[in-house]
Amino acid sequence: MSLYNWVSERVVLPASDVLLKRSIARDLKFLFDSQWWSRADLEEYQDERLRELIRHAFDNVPYYNDLFKRCKLTPGDIRSQRDLHKIPFLTKDLIRQNFPHRLAARNIPAAQTIAKASSGSTGEPLRYALSKDSYGFKIACFLRGWYWMGYRLGDRYVKLSVHSRGNTEKKIQDRINNCVYVNSPYLTNENVHDCLGQIIRSRAKFIRGYPTVLDVFARHLENGSGERYVPVAISTNGEPLYPVQRKNIEERFLCPVFDSYSAEGVSVMMECPTHQTYHVASEYGITEVLKDGEPVEEGVGEIVGTDLHNYAMPFIRYQVKDIGTVKKKTCACGRGLPLFERIEGRDTDILVTPSGKHITFYFFAVYFMWNEGVEMFQLRQHQPDQMTLKLVPTALFKKQMKDRIHDDIIRHIGEDVHLDVEVVDDIPLTSSGKRRFFVRDPNISMTL
Repeated sequence: MSLYNWVSERVVLPASDVLLKRSIARDLKFLFDSQWWSRADLEEYQDERLRELIRHAFDNVPYYNDLFKRCKLTPGDIRSQRDLHKIPFLTKDLIRQNFPHRLAARNIPAAQTIAKASSGSTGEPLRYALSKDSYGFKIACFLRGWYWMGYRLGDRYVKLSVHSRGNTEKKIQDRINNCVYVNSPYLTNENVHDCLGQIIRSRAKFIRGYPTVLDVFARHLENGSGERYVPVAISTNGEPLYPVQRKNIEERFLCPVFDSYSAEGVSVMMECPTHQTYHVASEYGITEVLKDGEPVEEGVGEIVGTDLHNYAMPFIRYQVKDIGTVKKKTCACGRGLPLFERIEGRDTDILVTPSGKHITFYFFAVYFMWNEGVEMFQLRQHQPDQMTLKLVPTALFKKQMKDRIHDDIIRHIGEDVHLDVEVVDDIPLTSSGKRRFFVRDPNISMTL
């Protein structure tokens, strides 16, 4: 550990906590210990915090007070996470209808909250509030996951973003945190070359960014552009990481990728050094995995989150609309934290056929991982039985591949679907800097 690391951990972080009235240093110390707790001890901790949260929400949040009364519930009826099924889901539409006038806690001063917004995959803004305690605890959860990949506070890292860094306070934080902020609002050969140049010159040990952006950068390295640069590790976030992307990024940057997942109202999930699973930061919240409304102990289900720390605007049984594959067994690393095998993406990343098949997008990701004739793809479902597959070819693409790909996919998804295959020059990014690999018409209903 360098002197800069020591000062960052022992001086800078505690001092910033005092200045900004938060407790990240204390939270991080707690999380380093609690990751080794047994599953039973972690659940006991969650249940204790849940009881406190429910009482707070009933007493101070008009939405939950009315909800409990309509459901003929009292705070005493929710003693553990096994009682959560008694509470109806919180949805994005309900948040939009009730925030801030009915979902904001009346006893939390505005000075102790942070205004947040999320556009999600639809582009429709979701505005909400976080308590400063919750915000700090979530940062500590991310930091713990970064330590799993070898990071120490003070290490230089690159943060890739589609947004410019216009906030002076953020720029100061970047300087203190040794963060090199690289803005990539769009991706052209010139822009990618400039961004890669900034990264290489920084000699940063770590890189953080969207998988689709890093995948493009990796392909640029593949083309022989730029000086050889080998970071210690890369952290991906913000959208699902598919096997073909991981393979390409790791092979071109010559370092491991550690994927992460988070969303408003749900726990952070991070890969540990085994790269076999995602560990859920269960100290932050309760993560339910449901299929047809029933708990899933192992397999695919819808993620429903309860934030145990955000008293400013409680997220209780929040339907984030993401799909994940949960694992029942423990990890070889020895941590007691719950496990996910994969994050499948949003429920809009599930293919629904006329015969009732539900096919996660993971199938297509794996299929194209081994097809050297296709650089990238996008599947659009217009109707349950009408789909279009767009392919961006590589130099190895042959005309007959188009028919073979069509037949392979129809064989898997079913003969009751009409599939058009189109060869295109590019698949553009969305305005948020992500690339949609699957687009399903919102009028096509899906029940998992």
